[in-house]
Amino acid sequence: MSTRQVTCLEVRLHRLGYETDRKPHFGPTTATAVRHLQRRAGLQQSGVAGPRTLMYIFAPTRQRIQTWDANCITGFLAIGMSGEPVKCLQRQLLRLNLLDGSDGNFGPRTQFAVRVIERRNGFLPDGIAGPNTLTKIFQARIPSPVRAGRDELGYALSSVSVAGHRAPLVPDSGSGRRIIYSRAQQRAWAIESDGHMVRSWLVSGSIYDNERRGTHHVYFKSRYAGAFTGAPLTLPYMIRYYKTPRNNHIGFHAIPVRRDGSRIMSVSELGVARSSGFTRQSDQDAYFLWNWAPVGTKVVVL
Repeated sequence: MSTRQVTCLEVRLHRLGYETDRKPHFGPTTATAVRHLQRRAGLQQSGVAGPRTLMYIFAPTRQRIQTWDANCITGFLAIGMSGEPVKCLQRQLLRLNLLDGSDGNFGPRTQFAVRVIERRNGFLPDGIAGPNTLTKIFQARIPSPVRAGRDELGYALSSVSVAGHRAPLVPDSGSGRRIIYSRAQQRAWAIESDGHMVRSWLVSGSIYDNERRGTHHVYFKSRYAGAFTGAPLTLPYMIRYYKTPRNNHIGFHAIPVRRDGSRIMSVSELGVARSSGFTRQSDQDAYFLWNWAPVGTKVVVL
């Protein structure tokens, strides 16, 4: 790393309360601080400040962002076992609101949470976290909302939205107050101007290549809108941020409503591209975004 990069890293580590080498030099003290943060983030403790480690180090501390993956577990876990693999499992169960702590000891509460996953997936509920059970635990696509059921601004969370430390890693997307929409993950994030995340939720975007990647801005909002295809649908909480070369609008809205009041898809289907252009959301997430994002809000499409 260059002297300037090392200086920037060490300043950040000092602000987080860690000791570093005395001069702009990536030495053993700085590497120890990096390893400690990697351990807290659930990353490989290499002491190398790579992209994922730097993203974690420079993430806002107001709501620390963590990564979740099963690489920290090998073999199986069962009652009576302890250590970092158990704590890794417990952190994921905590994210899924199946556990209320992570002490590194596989006790009755952890066993019960594992059995919940096993029953949901038709497995024998033996409470042993073997390969199949672990796969289901770490591939859980739709996390439950936090227990309070609301984000820090008081808006209700849906069954596909999360807030705080349970939310997925925020992609690299610049700075400032912004909406992030990942086409690959079919997920959105709301980021405040100071860089901390308010909430993240699953969406259902376009099946066509008409969502232009890059930075856009909200330019029009309407409480209700009609489908550009002419279908007899109502699109609540419409937010537009991009106009295609064919003069069609792209934006966010709640799941469309038919004339008889039924929805064209369920909330459980969010997370998969289903629309022709607009990005569909649950009612709670659409209502939140409608109120949180005024005209001019930055939208980053990845």
